[in-house]
Amino acid sequence: MLSTLALHKSWVIFVGTFFLGESVVLASSALAAQGSWSWQAVAAWAFLGTVVSDTFWFRSVGAGVAGLVDRRDEGRLQAAADRLERLTGEHPHRALLFVKFLYGTRIASISYMALRRVRLAKFVGFDSVGTALWLAVMIPIGWAIGRGLDRFGTRLREVEWAILGVVLAAATVKGLRSWQQTRKA
Repeated sequence: MLSTLALHKSWVIFVGTFFLGESVVLASSALAAQGSWSWQAVAAWAFLGTVVSDTFWFRSVGAGVAGLVDRRDEGRLQAAADRLERLTGEHPHRALLFVKFLYGTRIASISYMALRRVRLAKFVGFDSVGTALWLAVMIPIGWAIGRGLDRFGTRLREVEWAILGVVLAAATVKGLRSWQQTRKA
């Protein structure tokens, strides 16, 4: 399995970023920090996978939006579009420079750009710049994670147990509070 990953790492990064995004960027950057992969290859393939994915979604939404919008939902869709319009004004494509940093908003913002009929060339241009900025932040974070894991070495298991202990303690406290509230009621 690992030999297959090593042999096809460029495709793993490309397909992974196409479908999964930041989790693949962070993981492959961590592997690059440990010497398994080249950070330049990670950056190039992650960039390509992300921009191709975003363009695919942009074109898909733009082509099929008329069939997707139910007549009953037109009012809500228009209200959401109006709010975004107030935020972005006449330049909705500029949101692509920072929207990648807001987890969970990628497809929604791409759909909005398609609905606003932003030109494909303008979309790809701004999306490319936004992706480059996003990767300039994500790859160093992944790199730092990879270096940190390397430094932890055998102590990593102790850190995992400590984190598990904190999570279990928090869950226990929350459960006790909930039990007390239902008991009072």
